[in-house]
Amino acid sequence: GGGIFVYMLCLFVLLVHTSQQHIRGVSFADSPRYELALQTGVFSCDGSPIPFALVNDDYCDCKDGSDEPGTSACPNSLFRCPNIGYKEVTLFSSRVNDGICDCCDGSDEWASPSLCVDKCEQVGAKYRHALRIRYETMKKAVETKQQFISQAKTERLRQETEISELSRKIYTQTQLIQEKRAIKEEKEREEAIIRNRKVAEWEAAEELRAIEFEQQQQQQESPQQSEHPQHIPEDPQQPHDHSQHIAKPQHQSCEIVGTDETGIPTQSCSEINENETAQDASSSGVCRWSSSDGGASCEGTSNVQEGSVPESDEKPTNIREPTEVVANQTKPQPHCVMWRQTSECSPSGPREAQHDKLCDVTVPEGSSGYCECSGGETVSFTCDHSEITCNRECAVKLGLEEIVGTEISNQQQFDEARLIAHKCRKSFQGIGGIVRRAFVSVKSMFGWEDECDSLLNTHSAPKFVSKDAEFARAALKQAESERKTLETQLSALQREATQTYGENDEYLMIRDKCLELEVPRYHYTVCLFGDVNQVESGSTTKLGTFEKLENHTMVFTKGTRCWGGPDRSATVRFECGENVRLVSASEPERCVYDFVAESPTACGDLHSEMQKDILVE
Repeated sequence: GGGIFVYMLCLFVLLVHTSQQHIRGVSFADSPRYELALQTGVFSCDGSPIPFALVNDDYCDCKDGSDEPGTSACPNSLFRCPNIGYKEVTLFSSRVNDGICDCCDGSDEWASPSLCVDKCEQVGAKYRHALRIRYETMKKAVETKQQFISQAKTERLRQETEISELSRKIYTQTQLIQEKRAIKEEKEREEAIIRNRKVAEWEAAEELRAIEFEQQQQQQESPQQSEHPQHIPEDPQQPHDHSQHIAKPQHQSCEIVGTDETGIPTQSCSEINENETAQDASSSGVCRWSSSDGGASCEGTSNVQEGSVPESDEKPTNIREPTEVVANQTKPQPHCVMWRQTSECSPSGPREAQHDKLCDVTVPEGSSGYCECSGGETVSFTCDHSEITCNRECAVKLGLEEIVGTEISNQQQFDEARLIAHKCRKSFQGIGGIVRRAFVSVKSMFGWEDECDSLLNTHSAPKFVSKDAEFARAALKQAESERKTLETQLSALQREATQTYGENDEYLMIRDKCLELEVPRYHYTVCLFGDVNQVESGSTTKLGTFEKLENHTMVFTKGTRCWGGPDRSATVRFECGENVRLVSASEPERCVYDFVAESPTACGDLHSEMQKDILVE
């Protein structure tokens, strides 16, 4: 390191001593030409020879002014100050003998020898001290640049490795997504099967309720026919010929045929005409719903089939209670399904399906289980609770307290609305349903609301969501989100890897730096490879966005448009310096900004940087 500095000092001394020339105003570089002319007595200019005696005769003989290097005779000639002890300085010849000491040795005022004092030794000493400091600064700057280049190589290797790793992760994540999508589709098929079954059950129950309500209306219109109330069990799992209910009074007989997925018994009902004998009814061993206590009693032979309910004075505990047996019984609410009882004082304990209760039946203290609500929602209870009803708990869960609190004061109006909704659903079925849907579509095009819309929204089948399917959908969504994050990271890294950061990537390690400069009225912020902004009185104006880097100059374009002018633009020209900093800002022309910055990235080799300081003032 010190050897280069010694070399520079020797070069400086050489320049100083060789500046002691015989011909006034001639530079060190041109000395050979004039010394040769001195020896031959002939000087050439403009392609023609002139006597050397005409050189510096204070008369301009050559068009290029080369014959008057030491006088002011030619307006286009240059005068070089030897400045022995310091360094050579070049002046316009018009400053020769103008009464001002421009050269530290006073050589520019040769016509007045006593006018100027030779100060080159003192000036040279200060310069050499500054040169030493400059040398140390340049040395550090060049070393920093080499570090930047070395770090950039490491960074490029890291980017390549990370790109490869992200690509591998994305491939693995894609395989995982395919697996999770297959699981989701399987669970959704299972969900659809259960949902369709539940919807079918609900629609069957709604049809039974509609038939019952029509029968009640007929009984109210014909009081003489109301002596034998119709008893319609709630359980809609088996299809029925509903036309027989309307045709004439009849009894329903139900028998246990199995259990559903929750363990609750299901029954099959058949109609018994008044003309059918009691012997016919009893011989089949059937169970009849009782209108007096809401339970079931059995009639028939002693050979009761397996799965049916034996005769007993007690109400069976393993038969699902119907929700609508007589007209004055509470209607089930659409937001509640049933109370599901468990044991061990835990809602997740073993099921006790025989103790399940309808939504409006009070659940006593000491019972554990959960209220099954519409939409797959549940409200769980341990044994430590006061008396509850699932109607109320599901309403609170679903935010329907106000509706349940009023308990639908006009039950007749509610039933009528449900009956109309049932007829609306029927109107959309079959061939007639195609015409009906087309008619509704035309009405919606003109903004007309169909009378069935609001009713079907209010009286619609409860939503069923499988927990397994919901979990599978969430798992797939999470996996897709993770892949999207990986893809975003990969895309950003690939853009970074293809960006040019100088000839040797020397600007790579300062790519995220923002430089600031405070000047009167304005505050400037230059984010390298980003935006350039100007702030005045709290208002920010964008001067440009990074476009390219060429020859240590950054170009920023597409800034905020000037009023009545072009888009603003800016250039940042980098010069060699120890630190990365903004030095100056200017606006050489309207809406065009020029910045000068220092950075180690703009340094050449140490020898060339020091030579600039010696040869250029």
